Amino acid sequence: MKTILTIALLLSGTAFAENVSFSKDIKPIFAKICTVCHNGSNPLPLVTLYPIAFRLRSTIKTRVSDNKGMPAYGVYISESDRALVKQWVLDGGKQ
Repeated sequence: MKTILTIALLLSGTAFAENVSFSKDIKPIFAKICTVCHNGSNPLPLVTLYPIAFRLRSTIKTRVSDNKGMPAYGVYISESDRALVKQWVLDGGKQ
C-alpha cells in the first residue's frame, strides 16, 4: 500500500512539472489565498497582474516555501498548493 501511494505521489508530481501555468494553476491559488492582503488596494495585486507575479516569482517561491510571511494572518495554504507555486517558479513562470 505504501508503495502504491508513493508511486501515485511521484506521478502527480510529474504532471505538475510539465503543465503548471499562472492562468490555469497559480492565479486560482492566489485568488483563494493571497487576496487577503494582495488585492486592489495593495501595491502588489498578484491575482490580477501576471507581470508582477512573474517578476516576483523567486521571492514568492521563497516566502511560500519557508512559510515566512506568506500567507499571512493565519491563512492556510496546502502543501499541494505550495508545491504548485514552487514548480511554477522552477518551470520559468509560464503564463
